[in-house]
Amino acid sequence: MSNNDHEGMKKLQVWVSVETWEELNSLGYTSPTDAVTAGFKLLLETPAKTPEYPQELPELRAKVELLQRVLDERERVIEEKDRRINDLNRFSYYFENKEVKVIELQGQQETAGEAQTESTREAPRKTRTTQEKSGEKALIRKKCKHCGEEFDTDNPRREYCKDAHRQAYFKQNQELKK
Repeated sequence: MSNNDHEGMKKLQVWVSVETWEELNSLGYTSPTDAVTAGFKLLLETPAKTPEYPQELPELRAKVELLQRVLDERERVIEEKDRRINDLNRFSYYFENKEVKVIELQGQQETAGEAQTESTREAPRKTRTTQEKSGEKALIRKKCKHCGEEFDTDNPRREYCKDAHRQAYFKQNQELKK
């Protein structure tokens, strides 16, 4: 054959077992080129079989999807509980201080009641409404949240003895939250 006869073709050199070659000869293939060409054509005409999945695979996939949904739901519940814990932690300090303040005020009122003399007891006591009408405000003894020192105030909401202590306490808590 000349070079022109092989245009558009690819030369393959392969080793085939003697048994396979004898079997091809018995089928009527006398040249290796005819046998290889027929084999390639047959491969191209027959669609490749895709391996079939075992019957359990769809069931396993369904279980995996179910488990993933369960995990996602559990994660969502954990996040929600974490948010609630954070909310409770933010307000717990307020409630603890409020309880302490009520106890301190009760103790102060009892101490003030015992310290009164007979002459003071006979004098008419001003009621809260009378104090408010006259513009007087009762002083409350409190403990500073920052330094712990006691101070007197007429504002029941005040928690610090100085503005500088209020600012320092706020700054300190902000750093702790980070």
